This record gives sequence, C-alpha cells and structure tokens, in this order.
Amino acid sequence: TNISILKTLADSFKPSQLNLTNSIIENSSLNNFLSTQDKNSLKSEQDFNYFITVILLKQYELHITKYHQGFDLFTMRADNASFIVNSFVEFSNLPEGTKGINSSYILEYIANNDNLKNNNSIIEILSRINSLTN
Repeated sequence: TNISILKTLADSFKPSQLNLTNSIIENSSLNNFLSTQDKNSLKSEQDFNYFITVILLKQYELHITKYHQGFDLFTMRADNASFIVNSFVEFSNLPEGTKGINSSYILEYIANNDNLKNNNSIIEILSRINSLTN
C-alpha cells in the first residue's frame, strides 16, 4: 500500500518546543510541506485526520514530558501551526465561540474516535503518555 505523505510526516514529527508553531518550524520537512501545499485540498486526504491528531498528540506528549501539564493550543496559532489547530477545531466539533483548547483535549478526541483509538501508532504514543502520568 502507498503510505501517504501525511502519514509519513506525522509519524516522523518530533516536537521540541513548548509552542507548536516552533516545533513545526524546527521540523523543516513538515514546515516546507505545509508551506507549499493547497491546505484545503489536504482536508480531503484519507490520512488527514490521523495527520492532525498525531501531530497534536505528540505535541501534548512533549508538554507532559517536559512541563507535566497541557497548554492552550489557541495561543500557538501562528504560521503552519494555525492550520493544524484550526483543522482540529473544525473536526473536533468544539462548541461555537470556544476561547481555548488545552493540548490534553486530544486524548478525549481520540477516545471518542474508533479509527484513531485502534491505530497502533497512536496506541504506542498513548501508552508512553500513560506511563508518564501514572
């Protein structure tokens, strides 16, 4: 099967900064990809939901590992991170007028999505997070 570029980029994403914007900038292949794509066309890709979810889940993992808490993703909406966070807001059905979203919310989103919660890559990241928080 053809592994999509979105899946490859998500799987290779390694956040290093508290702010998602800076984590993406430091991942040059991801940043370059997002800077050169028609972002609306990405939304119809099969792996788009996985792509957004894994990037945010890995960012949350960094938050928990280094800072022992989640952080508001709305404060990280700059450059290409803006597309990631806004896309997540679109398909997570947050109430209209939501003023912020903690990076930990990704856990609840995954728990309510059968495709995501049964995905081996996601299960692996979740188990790393669970080992930190228990």
